[in-house]
Amino acid sequence: MSLTAITCAAEPRIRIDLCREVDIEPAMSFLHEHWAKNHILSRDAALFRWQYEAKLRDGREDAPTVLLAWRCNKIVGMLGLTFMRWLQEGLTYTGAWSSHWFVVPELRTSPLSLLLIREASRLGIEVLGTVGTTSHSSSILRARGYDWIPEIPRWVGIIDQTSTATLLLASGIPASQRDEVTSFCQERVVRHTHAASHAEDWQIVEWSDKLGDEWDVCWNRSAARGFVGVIRNAAYLRWRYARHPRFKYEIRLARHCSSGVGGLLVFRLETVRGRTEQVARICELLTEGPDATNSLLSRFVGDARQAGISFADFYCSKPIQGLSEAGFNIERTLTDPFTLPSRLQPVEQGGRPLNSAIRFPASLRGSLEDAVARGALYLTKSDGDQDRPN
Repeated sequence: MSLTAITCAAEPRIRIDLCREVDIEPAMSFLHEHWAKNHILSRDAALFRWQYEAKLRDGREDAPTVLLAWRCNKIVGMLGLTFMRWLQEGLTYTGAWSSHWFVVPELRTSPLSLLLIREASRLGIEVLGTVGTTSHSSSILRARGYDWIPEIPRWVGIIDQTSTATLLLASGIPASQRDEVTSFCQERVVRHTHAASHAEDWQIVEWSDKLGDEWDVCWNRSAARGFVGVIRNAAYLRWRYARHPRFKYEIRLARHCSSGVGGLLVFRLETVRGRTEQVARICELLTEGPDATNSLLSRFVGDARQAGISFADFYCSKPIQGLSEAGFNIERTLTDPFTLPSRLQPVEQGGRPLNSAIRFPASLRGSLEDAVARGALYLTKSDGDQDRPN
């Protein structure tokens, strides 16, 4: 039975329902035809299933959590839902990130797009958000009462000034500005790792399920305290990073000799399409103190320099003490003479500002601005579907 049915002017009856197993292939074809030709989610069923992993336990078959709008037997609209658990003010809420929210061109002036959003809330989703919106969709969401973050800060650290300058020029900056580009990279390069106090008490180790138990102790002890955002416990890390079907993520933990795990750093290496340069995309940096932060960043920068990484970036809404000391800077797109390319497949000029819109239950509406001001909100590029193969 469909979730809802609507009647559009001069249109046959339209129904909205959750994707079934038999609908996966048609949904992927719909993405190819109406979203982007040869989009990764239109040709990689494993990634499609992973991103929209079923979280509804109501007796339905274990198909992806995607809302599909049908006109007769043809898909005319879609809204993908990536489920998560949201933590705020010490309380946990059922949440989801929405993505690939669109309808066929002839129905864009109909209420169908808004009805897809409405149906998501009927699935028991208390916090519904998106990361990375167009100006058109963001205006709609803000009018619908979503809290709004205009830009998630992007931290950047130049590791190899020569290869970063080469990438900047390859992105489309005129060769006549070569000297200015070179000077910019020399000024912003991470010149040394930040020595952590009591470094001998800390060890940087790779992720394992056993250490995941220690991370949960750290998460519950301190990382989750005053935290606003998606719960980053071991179960989440296993799903989001350790068992990702396509990307290889490096998950590093700072482990103290007596107190156990005290910090987490997650990143992946991305090779620029058609080139040899690599960029490190940091996805997580969560610790319970400066010593763990410094130990993780010191090891990361040292390894990145040895591997010849061009630069590293990290989109994060929460101020992280230790990043600037390690040589990272927040990118200022309006005032910096150059911005490092964020799109690398292929390399494109300039950074890419990343925004977010979140709809909260009535008791939390309007709280996002305060959470940002208090430094409590933790959103990164890996929330939603912004860090995935393209």
